[in-house]
Amino acid sequence: MIRILATIIFILVISNLKAQRHYYIEYGKCRVLTEYEYQNKKSIAAHKAAKLPGKIKLQEEIIKTEESQDSIINTFKFSLRFGRGGTMTLTTEPEAIYKLRGKPMPEFTLQDTSGNSISLASLKGKPVLINLWFNGCKPCIREIPVLNKIKEEIKDNAHFIAITFNNKKEIEAILKKHPYNYTQLINAKAYIDTLGFKSYPKLILLNKHGIITQIFDGVDYIYDDVDKKVVIGNGGEVIREIKYLLEYNDDVVHHQY
Repeated sequence: MIRILATIIFILVISNLKAQRHYYIEYGKCRVLTEYEYQNKKSIAAHKAAKLPGKIKLQEEIIKTEESQDSIINTFKFSLRFGRGGTMTLTTEPEAIYKLRGKPMPEFTLQDTSGNSISLASLKGKPVLINLWFNGCKPCIREIPVLNKIKEEIKDNAHFIAITFNNKKEIEAILKKHPYNYTQLINAKAYIDTLGFKSYPKLILLNKHGIITQIFDGVDYIYDDVDKKVVIGNGGEVIREIKYLLEYNDDVVHHQY
């Protein structure tokens, strides 16, 4: 009888471990990645490493593991391992902006290209997607069509704001080549400097109360297994987060998938 009970307990424990879903957070950042998103990110890093000269391999390191209800959260780092020894980390140093998740977005009152003043307070009542970008940022320009499609999908159920340190002349010049249907808030260098980040683009999602629920490093890229190349995604991860806020009326800040 004791052996039978021990066997049952062992099976239950193993079954519970298998049932736990694995999620991932890159060291120093705040976005929780699904297993698919993590594997995709790893494939992109491995693809880039393979294109470098010499015997270079991608090395992944799980530096912390935490259990939360039915989930396991793994904090990871990526680095390059060289054939002759030595490594170089691919994970950037933590930026202060990621610590803002779960906190109110810092207040602002900024001008749009028509000279109108727009405050953060005036945007409350709906989710808000904020894109931090500038005209000389190639990844920022590349993702504009995807950002436009995100707005088309969500329609007027959320506010879509782009904030830049560029002036009116600079923004209007770039928009002639790359139509971008977000409200453009300009001359915002002083405000941007308070957010504590270095790399562009950044996408910040707020709930209807102005609380930051997610921070993306721009739209996700995808590794195409068939063509063996990296292509920009369709913004599905951003749409999913906005729809989550709409479905649950913005009452939840942190969630698992």
